[in-house]
Formats: sequence, C-alpha cells, structure tokens
Amino acid sequence: MSAQLKNLSTQWKTQFNFGDNEIILVFDRGMVSDENLKHLELNKYVYITAMDKNQIPGLKNVNIERFEILNSDNMVEQITKMNFVKIR
Repeated sequence: MSAQLKNLSTQWKTQFNFGDNEIILVFDRGMVSDENLKHLELNKYVYITAMDKNQIPGLKNVNIERFEILNSDNMVEQITKMNFVKIR
C-alpha cells in the first residue's frame, strides 16, 4: 500500500502543481502503516486519519493526556469543553 501512497502523492503534486503543505490527505485506518506515516512526515504532508491507540504514543508532538478523561458517558461534554465540535 505504501508504494501506492508514494506514487499518488507525487502524482498529485505534479498533476495539480501543488506546493508544499497545499495538500491535506484524509484517510481511514486502511492506509495507516508505519511506512506510510514515515513517508508523509518525511515529505511534510499534512494529514488527518484515524489511528489505533497504540500508534499514537510514537508520534512527535502529540499530547494524548487530555483525552484520558473521556468515557462513553461524558464524551460529548468533554470534547465540547476542548473546543471540538460534534458534527452528528
């Protein structure tokens, strides 16, 4: 899957003449792998993705402590206090 991501990201930059940080990639867990994340970070791509909890501590500049108070009973209340917006 990583070769596909590398090829596509290069193609988008060339085809659409995107500069650095002009592409924001959004994808699900199916595209998340250590190799893909390393490629994205090395090339300074901005991305949004779902990740497994065990992958988060390995990321730089990520502070997950603020989410430790979340549980199924207080999730909406707590994320609203953190200035997140519930869409649905």
